[in-house]
Amino acid sequence: MALPDLALLSTADLLNLRSAIDAEEQARRPQDCSLFLLKRCDPVGNDENDGMVVRACTETHARQLAGARAGDEGSKCWLDDARVTAERLAECVGRPMVVLSSFNAG
Repeated sequence: MALPDLALLSTADLLNLRSAIDAEEQARRPQDCSLFLLKRCDPVGNDENDGMVVRACTETHARQLAGARAGDEGSKCWLDDARVTAERLAECVGRPMVVLSSFNAG
C-alpha cells in the first residue's frame, strides 16, 4: 500500500488510514481454525474437484472457500449439504485457505 504525504492528511484521514492498515494486518494474522475435509458424494466429471482439505473458522466458511476454487462443478456445489459432506479433522492455527484439493483433469 502506497502511503500519501502524512503532513497533508487531516486527523480523520489519518484515523481511516490507520484502520485500513490494522484491517490488512489482521487479515494476515493466524487465526484459531479447524481443518475440514470436504468430499463430493455426487457423480464427479472431468475438470471437477472431488474433495478438498480446507482450513477455516467454520464449516460454512470452509464451504465458501472451496466454492471459490471450484472447477466445472461450480461454486454452489460446495454449499450443498446433499452433494458435499464436511468432516472436521482437527483444530489448528493459521490463515483460512484451501490447503489441498483433488481435481479430476479431463
